Amino acid sequence: MFEDEAFWDAVLNTLWIAVLQLVFYFPVPLGLALLLHTLTWSSVRRFVQSVAYLPHFISWVIVVALFQQVLGDTACSTAV
Repeated sequence: MFEDEAFWDAVLNTLWIAVLQLVFYFPVPLGLALLLHTLTWSSVRRFVQSVAYLPHFISWVIVVALFQQVLGDTACSTAV
């Protein structure tokens, strides 16, 4: 494995992607947190926080809905 040139290409690509994520992706949440901390209106702060976190929750709702469509709703079918 260590003698294969493709292995070292994959390792270098992985390290390069990790460095790029640290440089470009990591500062964005910190900047958003600092901007939210400076807001004095709590209603605007709560709205921006909700909009920022909403995609994470919506994606889980979609996953659960897909599982229910594929597997069927078994919670209601256990009643005798």
